[in-house]
Amino acid sequence: NVEDQEEYRDEAKEYYQKLNKKYLSSINLTNYKSVYISKYAPYIEYVYETDKYYSNQSNIYNLINRNDYIQEAYIKNTKFQKVEQTHNAMKIAGAYEQYQNGYYSGSGIKVGILEPGLVDPNASCFSPYQVETHIQDAPLESIQNHSTYMAAYIGGVDGVASNVKIYSSYLWGTPTEEIDWLLDNGVNVINMSYGDVEPTGYYESDSAYCDMIVNQYKITMVGAVGNVGGSTKLVSNPALAYNVIGVGSGNEEGYPDYFSSYIEHSGGPKPTILAKGSSVALRSLGVGNSGTSVSCAIVTGIIALLMEEFTELKTRPELVFSSLVSGAYQSSDMILMDNGLNEGTGAGLIRYDGFRFAIRGYEYLSTNIGVLQTVIYTRTMELSANEIFKVCLAWTAYTNGSVSSLKLTNYDLYLYDENNNLVASSCSTDSNIELIQVFIDHDGIYTLKIKEVTFVAKLNEKIALTFSLMPDRIDI
Repeated sequence: NVEDQEEYRDEAKEYYQKLNKKYLSSINLTNYKSVYISKYAPYIEYVYETDKYYSNQSNIYNLINRNDYIQEAYIKNTKFQKVEQTHNAMKIAGAYEQYQNGYYSGSGIKVGILEPGLVDPNASCFSPYQVETHIQDAPLESIQNHSTYMAAYIGGVDGVASNVKIYSSYLWGTPTEEIDWLLDNGVNVINMSYGDVEPTGYYESDSAYCDMIVNQYKITMVGAVGNVGGSTKLVSNPALAYNVIGVGSGNEEGYPDYFSSYIEHSGGPKPTILAKGSSVALRSLGVGNSGTSVSCAIVTGIIALLMEEFTELKTRPELVFSSLVSGAYQSSDMILMDNGLNEGTGAGLIRYDGFRFAIRGYEYLSTNIGVLQTVIYTRTMELSANEIFKVCLAWTAYTNGSVSSLKLTNYDLYLYDENNNLVASSCSTDSNIELIQVFIDHDGIYTLKIKEVTFVAKLNEKIALTFSLMPDRIDI
């Protein structure tokens, strides 16, 4: 629950602050501009001026390599892709009635905005004191339109969840200090509408760091996959993190927009989900934007609405994952990968109504640590002909914050008919999502089985299971 998680955060904060200060005294780097010690993770961040870094590069490498306390070191520049980026968007997301009538508004939900720029707290679309900003000693500290627009899509007067509390932190270098501040303020979900300057499609340090934060502190993180056109379409970090919901942009028919990235060489399968991200108007500010950044903000806003209604989501990111995926709309002509997702669309279009349907019958599963190839769950159910049945299993990957420490348990899903014939399966080896989406061709009793294939990556692993029925089309 929320109280237990807050107590855990306080204990972890005390532990890492003491440990990192001890390690700091052993590093002995010099000529840096500033140093930051993480409160919540085994990270120490040094900032160098470019000329100082290159003139001292050999000495820096030697001091790092000789230090037994340092497991891995990453070099990160300060440049990030700033992608220029809601009635129709909410219709496509199945949330138009909620948007118009305002049953939920995100009240009581804290949203972090992590961007290469600050949200303008005085913008006309925000209510007084709705936005708090993290002022750092950064040379490029400034308010940016992109950050303000993303916050407006999430929580502005005409945004998805107009009563959320917004915490804006200026990203420069690695996200360690910024996320420390967001954790200090108890945010429930973090929106990251940014990506690498030159995406490689490879899982890197920022993604590993986000995987640790989600797994350890049970908050939800949402990232834009990036707007790389042409033949590359490489997904950016930190959206490549297994535990980050990677959002692409799609149209009302469930197809990805031409600019929406989807290719990864390592990391979690992305995108996780699509939302409308093309020509989305912000009437309060008189602008319209396009890009996966916009899609990302819309998904974050919808999650905030759902967290208000289903408060357990505040500390259950794996349940957010599972419900999003099983409640999504996927065009029936999409070719699905071995984890049940499509390469370009992920689970398909986000559906607010589908999420609410899926979460109402969720279950949490227990594992059998040390027992391989074991069926850990069996359930029989009656399914009707001509239905598109969906079931999703989701859990968080483990890492201590380094790329090399990533561990991922492998679970597989199997659906059998009354004659024990295999109807559908999801058997991927490098995913923390397993999805079955299958057309049921005859009435009958079906059996779902879940198998634990590899050793469990961490003790007390939380595994969320949700079920849904998908419409054969969506009405706009």
